Amino acid sequence: MDRLSEDQNRLELAMAGTRLGLWDWNMESGKTVFNQRWAEIIGYSLAELEPTTIETWMQFAHPEDLDRSGAAIEAHVAGEADYYDIKARMRHRDGHWVWVHDRGRVVERADDGTPLRMVGTHEDITDRVAHETQLQTASVVFDNSLEGIVVMGPDLTVTSVNPAFTTLTGWQADEVVGGAARALDAASHDEVEAEAEAERMLSALRSGEGYRAERRVACSDGTTLDVQLSMNPICSTDGTITGYVAQLSDIRERVSAERERLDTLMFYDQATGLPNRHLFLDQLDVELKVLRRSHRNSALLLLNLDRFKQVNEAFGYGSGELVMAIIADRLQSQLRAGDLLARHAGDEFAILLASIRTRAEVDAVAAHLLATLDEVLRIPGAEDIFVTACIGALLLPGEVTSAEQAIQRATAALHTAKARGPGSVQHHVVGLQMESRERLVRATQIRQAWSDREFRLDYQPIFHVSTGELSGAEALMRWSSPLLGDIPPSQFIPLAEDVGLITEMGTWAIEEVCRQGAEWARQGLEDINISVNVTAQQLVPGTFVGVLEHALRSSGFAPERLILELTESTLLHAGGDTIELLARVGRMGVRVALDDFGTGYSSFAYLRQYPLDKIKIDRSFITGIDANPRARSIVAAMIDMGHHLGLQVLAEGVEEQSQLDLLCELGCDLYQGFLRSRAITADALLEQALAV
Repeated sequence: MDRLSEDQNRLELAMAGTRLGLWDWNMESGKTVFNQRWAEIIGYSLAELEPTTIETWMQFAHPEDLDRSGAAIEAHVAGEADYYDIKARMRHRDGHWVWVHDRGRVVERADDGTPLRMVGTHEDITDRVAHETQLQTASVVFDNSLEGIVVMGPDLTVTSVNPAFTTLTGWQADEVVGGAARALDAASHDEVEAEAEAERMLSALRSGEGYRAERRVACSDGTTLDVQLSMNPICSTDGTITGYVAQLSDIRERVSAERERLDTLMFYDQATGLPNRHLFLDQLDVELKVLRRSHRNSALLLLNLDRFKQVNEAFGYGSGELVMAIIADRLQSQLRAGDLLARHAGDEFAILLASIRTRAEVDAVAAHLLATLDEVLRIPGAEDIFVTACIGALLLPGEVTSAEQAIQRATAALHTAKARGPGSVQHHVVGLQMESRERLVRATQIRQAWSDREFRLDYQPIFHVSTGELSGAEALMRWSSPLLGDIPPSQFIPLAEDVGLITEMGTWAIEEVCRQGAEWARQGLEDINISVNVTAQQLVPGTFVGVLEHALRSSGFAPERLILELTESTLLHAGGDTIELLARVGRMGVRVALDDFGTGYSSFAYLRQYPLDKIKIDRSFITGIDANPRARSIVAAMIDMGHHLGLQVLAEGVEEQSQLDLLCELGCDLYQGFLRSRAITADALLEQALAV
């Protein structure tokens, strides 16, 4: 220990000699150790800042520099840079900003490469930055001295020009001195307008005022030059105009940049740098003409992100745009040089694939594009984000005659893919546009169906993994239409949300579940737990608790037997009062389960923030658990984590005995799935339960 203390003292002395601030960041816990000099740079003593974490640094960092710092850290952690190295601002105790040179590197990693510890230094470079700023200012002044200058007499006869004027216009001094300042005349095809502008200039000068304008002047070689022209009178002490001086600034680059900027604003997306919808449609029209002449084929893909609105709502618009930029880079990496990627809408990309002959080729490209979204998105200041998408595809040219028609058909295919769920790809076939019209008809039909009481609740049994005994059931809403047949929830739930019925339907489901639970208890099935799904629209602090209280009181159903299931997307979409609302629900005795665990944007954050009693592992993790060691490890980790947090763990979608055996081995508490039972009627479940 003495040797260690001696080494630490020696390091502190070395750092003190270099006047460098030192930081040591534990990237697992967030705890960060700073030395005294680090605190002094921003006007504090170290004792005033303790205890210190990475949040201490973020508290004093300039908001505009956080994203750059985060990106630099990520680049270093990813191996793209040997060091984390950035110049950034820190808020001083007095309120001003101190410039620091922040350098560091990862010094410890886990066996899997995960960074564990990072150390670095802060150097106060405020004086250096100020000096550099002065040099930059001097450079600007020097550059301005390169403007073309023309000196004229009171009659506007040129008396002298500087070399910069000759450089800009090509006119030699002996070609213009002694003559009228025609080189300053506006080069215009409209002689009337040119004469009118010359008269305005003379009028301003004769009145003693200055004249400023952007104009295009004629050069000696017959070309024209865009300049900023400034003319001012030269006056004697008594106010008599003795001459004029003109300055010409070359603004060709600025004019060109402005034109490019206008083109960019009109035709390119600012967040991703990709062509926007307008430019894409132009390019698509050109491609269609080429395809008809060359007898080649291409393909149009529309890739739409699922639930992207929730990313903006949860993390802010800026993070959402950063997500789009990252995804754009990933998609671009999968395309060839001749393909075109564009941002077609806020959450949608359009892709034109050149020289595609078959649907199989399209499917292969689509699979690669969707696979790029599997990797987690790490956004500074936000939780890890996972996204999924669907794709609508159309082979070109087919019978398509315009870009708009192609987009319509690909959009119809996309709608069908979205209805099938995340990761779906749908090719356009005849009739898909008709399906879009049918959705409008369905919106009317669902209102009528709700009025006609065509909806019911079925119940899927839930069993103990270890004993196989019945534990409870999940209530699942069903729509059986006399005209349309059985409509799956994946279709009618979005419709109900669109037409504003979802809250009313959710309230009915809670009341019906409580009524059915009390009825089962009277029939001898007393210890059954019933789960019911709740949407974000229902979680209104002023009404939701009242709905629960009324349903429980009027039915007599035991609150501890009722379980509310909320998906991660529901929690994302719900308001900021949701935590307190669920706490009130818990105080009533009602339990809360997190449904589809692991599929959303921020799964682990919910375990920390919300008062939960149970997690339901999504069926996508259970599929293949008996054949995929990696899938098994993920599920095992979820179960262990749930148990360490005091939560029950339920596995959804169990269809094979081998899956159940593994879940039993891993210590999972509950399961449901087709292995034991599909969703059945209330009477059938009662009969099944009492027959055991």
